[in-house]
Amino acid sequence: MRSFYRLALATTLVAMVGLVAGPAPAWAQSDTGTIDGRVLDESKAPMPGATVTAKNVATGLSRTTVSSSSGTFRLESLPAGNYEVSADLTGFATQLRKGVPVQVSTATPVDFTMKVAGVAETVTVVGEVPLIQTTKSDVGQVITQQMVENIPLNGRKFQDLSLLVPGTRPSNYYDPTKTEVGGISYGGATGRNVIISVDGGDNNDGVVRGLLQQFSAEAIQEYKVTTQRYSAEFGRSTGGVVNVVTKSGTNDFHGSAFVFARDQRLNSLTFFQEQQHSPKPPFKQQEFGGSLGGPISKDKAHFFIAYERNRRDDFTTVSTAGLLPAEEGNFAQPFRNHLLSAKLDFQLSPNNTLIARYGLEDNNRTHDFIGGNVLASAGAFNSNKIHSGILKNTTVLGNSKLNELLVVFQRFENNITAEDNSRPGITTPDFVFGANLNTPQQTIQKRFQVREDFSFRKEGWGGDHDFKIGAELLRSHYGGFFVPTLYGSFTFGNSRGSNLNSYLNSIADTFTGSAGDNAFDDNWTYVAGYIQDDYKPTSKLTLNLGLRYEVQTGPYQNRFDTPANRTLSALGFDTKKKNDYNNFGPRVGFAYDVNGNGKAVVRGGYGRYYDEIFQNITLYEYWSQVSSPTNFISLSPPPFTPAQYAANRDSIRASLKDPTFAGQQIRYTAPDLQQPYADQFNAGVSFQPARQFAFDVDYVHAKGQQEIHRWRVNTAQNRNTRLSPAGVFAPTLGPFIVEGNRGHSKYDAVYVTGKWRASKSTLMATYTWSKAMNLANDFNTLPSDLTNLNWEQDLGPTPNDIRHRGTAAGVFELPMGFQFSTGLQANTGKPVNALAGLGGNSAAVRAIDPATGRMFPRNPFRAGPEKICPSGPSSCAQGGTGGLAFFSWDVRLSKFFRWGTNSARGVELLFEVFNITNHVNFNAANPGGYINRFTSSAFGTATSVVPNSQRQAEGGLRIRF
Repeated sequence: MRSFYRLALATTLVAMVGLVAGPAPAWAQSDTGTIDGRVLDESKAPMPGATVTAKNVATGLSRTTVSSSSGTFRLESLPAGNYEVSADLTGFATQLRKGVPVQVSTATPVDFTMKVAGVAETVTVVGEVPLIQTTKSDVGQVITQQMVENIPLNGRKFQDLSLLVPGTRPSNYYDPTKTEVGGISYGGATGRNVIISVDGGDNNDGVVRGLLQQFSAEAIQEYKVTTQRYSAEFGRSTGGVVNVVTKSGTNDFHGSAFVFARDQRLNSLTFFQEQQHSPKPPFKQQEFGGSLGGPISKDKAHFFIAYERNRRDDFTTVSTAGLLPAEEGNFAQPFRNHLLSAKLDFQLSPNNTLIARYGLEDNNRTHDFIGGNVLASAGAFNSNKIHSGILKNTTVLGNSKLNELLVVFQRFENNITAEDNSRPGITTPDFVFGANLNTPQQTIQKRFQVREDFSFRKEGWGGDHDFKIGAELLRSHYGGFFVPTLYGSFTFGNSRGSNLNSYLNSIADTFTGSAGDNAFDDNWTYVAGYIQDDYKPTSKLTLNLGLRYEVQTGPYQNRFDTPANRTLSALGFDTKKKNDYNNFGPRVGFAYDVNGNGKAVVRGGYGRYYDEIFQNITLYEYWSQVSSPTNFISLSPPPFTPAQYAANRDSIRASLKDPTFAGQQIRYTAPDLQQPYADQFNAGVSFQPARQFAFDVDYVHAKGQQEIHRWRVNTAQNRNTRLSPAGVFAPTLGPFIVEGNRGHSKYDAVYVTGKWRASKSTLMATYTWSKAMNLANDFNTLPSDLTNLNWEQDLGPTPNDIRHRGTAAGVFELPMGFQFSTGLQANTGKPVNALAGLGGNSAAVRAIDPATGRMFPRNPFRAGPEKICPSGPSSCAQGGTGGLAFFSWDVRLSKFFRWGTNSARGVELLFEVFNITNHVNFNAANPGGYINRFTSSAFGTATSVVPNSQRQAEGGLRIRF
């Protein structure tokens, strides 16, 4: 461990050396923005030595710098908001620009033309964020505060606005601990490979990755989604970076109160409810809360607090295509959630600021995991409580250097318990029932982050260099327990009829059960250092140059004593886990302002990005610890029925205990495990033909390597394993399930974004063509070729490979205080697998294509409006687009009644409709959403819809004061 702390110390010392280096302005922190530009005289010659000052009109925050020998200036780490920017130079009239907006992770250009001394001149400009970025080579878009507050969101989850950015799409569900969060895929991947920061601090689930904590939309100011080629400041992600900034208080007291309400009268029936002639199920939802912010001391200290409560009494539809009519119908899924955030901003001195922020999320959901062909008996009670806090200190050193220190703490606890454990879990080709297989489990995660960033500018060296040097330390503790199949799991490869008792009293194809309990206690450490240089050799050309080095421990430090380790060691294999130290990530990009006026930009670049190994990868090795074993037994077929197991569960579990693990499937982390990485390339152009309109076109390519994949060794037909000799080498043991780096992927896409902006209205529309291929759907995917003879045959489309996708979002101010806002998403179908319908370990084996006599490729079909195969398997069109598989058009109409002369205060009445066309959106994102057993006459038939995706409407009231 010493080497990692040495790295952190060494990188921090490098940053501290910059404190005594030559004069230089700074680089922006991820949760702030930049103002840059040039100071020229009337003949367009550069004017060095001008004092440029930016002042936040709401909080009084002020920053000052001096223009360089080439007349350029840069003011970094500015909190998002509106600014007044002035330029002063002896012998010249003062120049002032008002209403200059600053956005998160964005540079706003401001140029000054100095005139010979006379009366001071004030120039007022319309506050406009630039439509084109002239100095950045990454690929992404900003979600503005106007969009966060006004685009209709079904459930008010602010992160859903990320889906409006090219390269994103809803991801397949994979996290049982946070079913309400939902996944967002970046680059066609699972949604695990993204880093999300709030106010600069980590907001990621280290157990399964993805978003950890939600915040009320009332607390979000804005955020930026970067999907490709981000700078060396960011690591632990091969898919994307989301930087969120929460609101702060100002010198005036402002607040809000809101309520959104709906019930079943404003909902349409879902497709399956109409098909079953069901009455409209009960539904109620109230989302209410408010915010308050203001000064503690004018220009010195401010506060902001926001709270939101969500009460939803929801119902989900269970359908077995008429096989089990008594089990079908609408079932309650009540959800309760509290969101609280509080933020303090202190101007400790003219050159020193401090931010403190606390966040809380507390939610629970009853009857989780049911719906589609998953029966009500498989429900679970799911609860989460998340606390987070950050402290961030920013110090301006002179007029050209800046240091930022960030400290973050998070605590997350999840508990999932089965609501019915009287019947074991049973999986059939047509439905799932019995005790939920994800129960019981508990996850406790504590994460502590320290980040140090130092920024400075170096003039000369062939141009202006804006440097940023930083180090990051992230310490994670994971605890809890997970005992899947505690209640037993029975798999039936073929139907046993239309009566549950026929399954409960029949011998299954496969039984999987456990003996013993599993508790884990693990510590992981991540350390990184980086240097980034934004170099401007000319006024038109910017080079984004960076290098990041990162090391992760935890997956390499676990010295488990397991049968797998003992067996492989006896065979002469080196089973000692080796730390992965060679993770260097260069980043090279360029942005060229073709005409020097910010209206046409060409950009491109390359970068290597390393992913974070998440804790679930090595969690399972705890099960086979010799000192505290959790035995998992697979019997094909078992000597008892599900009913017999339920009646004698304790005694049967006791009989399964076997410290020798004879015949048992064992989990094993490959000793040469390494951090996955991706090489990313991009090339694009931005063009602004008119003041109000611009568009971006980008081609992106990413090649993923060393991705986590799971495969079997110690099997009779074992080949090409990279780990063990061929065939059975431990006859008394079952298969070894290995977690290693055999996976790889490729992503190609073209992104087109159009942006239109008027004085009070805005519109953003996007189109994405993409193709995403990988070797495994997720880390949990075993090869479909169980012999491992040619596991490369599993290469196929990713589950989130959507070839065509379009989005639009707009806010339009209308006469008489009315406003119309809208959000639209549309895409073609996701891939669907064709399985042979076998049970047990063979459940993922692909079906035989009758046209070729060979196995189908992985994910060969596309989900469509209803069925993949309109008339059964013989009518399947392999590789089709699936048509318009998803379409949702959401609209909002509101009327604002102002109080007095203050246009920002008043009452807003609104009404919004989600999926106004009532397009049926089947749930291809759910692995159980389609019948994928190819031999079934119902193959390709959808069994569920996206939750709450039918037409719904609600009314709302919002008070601003």
